[in-house]
Amino acid sequence: MWQKLKYKYGLRVRRDTVAFLLKVADPEGVENRLANRLKRRNYQVPGADFLLHVDGYDKLKPFGFAIHGARDGFSRADAGGKNVIIGSLQRCLRADHDDTHAGSKSFIVGKSTHNQCIEAFWGQLRKHSMNFFIEYLKQMKDDQSYDGSEEDTEILQFCFGPIIKNSLDDSKELWNQHSIRKQTYSTHNGVPFAMYNLPEMWGGKSCKKPVDLAAVDRLMEEFTDDPEYLTQPWLKLLVGSTQILKLLTALKMQRNYI
Repeated sequence: MWQKLKYKYGLRVRRDTVAFLLKVADPEGVENRLANRLKRRNYQVPGADFLLHVDGYDKLKPFGFAIHGARDGFSRADAGGKNVIIGSLQRCLRADHDDTHAGSKSFIVGKSTHNQCIEAFWGQLRKHSMNFFIEYLKQMKDDQSYDGSEEDTEILQFCFGPIIKNSLDDSKELWNQHSIRKQTYSTHNGVPFAMYNLPEMWGGKSCKKPVDLAAVDRLMEEFTDDPEYLTQPWLKLLVGSTQILKLLTALKMQRNYI
């Protein structure tokens, strides 16, 4: 919240003031976050793009929104369904390299609970932007405004998709611009955007590897689907219906909320 006030709204508020107001406004949420705080381990990598932590965020998946994230930090992920595809793509693009982490060694699969780097970010993401959507869409389901059908799901995607994407972009920018303080489990502190693009300033290096761009194009064609719901003819016929008016009203409320 302190980061959002500073970077998105340009408000400079003391951290302790924000913490106090959050405790007053949402004491239960503050207690829950403190109770479930992750324990950190010592963690070091030689530079940017050496390790990327990837995982899927499933909180909005029941409503048709599949979200994936990657946090720079050697590619550790849990063994979820979409991560299997990501792992296959990674191994394919790294198949012709000759370093010690090439080919089958370029993607590490582990338990989600061990992927603390990205799991910690999901907690930040929920606080920054996703909690509203999670609670609001759950309420729509409880009120039977959303029945889980393919048609309802595509209407939700049509109405909420751009807003959710904008919120994700805002959260990404907030994270990339915030300052990481010196902590016992990490030897580096600074701004993620600068640390990623100028790792030499922190004694690191860029660990990017060149890949065959033609292979990238072929893989994108093979595994990327266009969002058909944007051009569905039945969607245009529903513009005047009570159902889509409810969803458009929800969209307006979200814009006012942001």
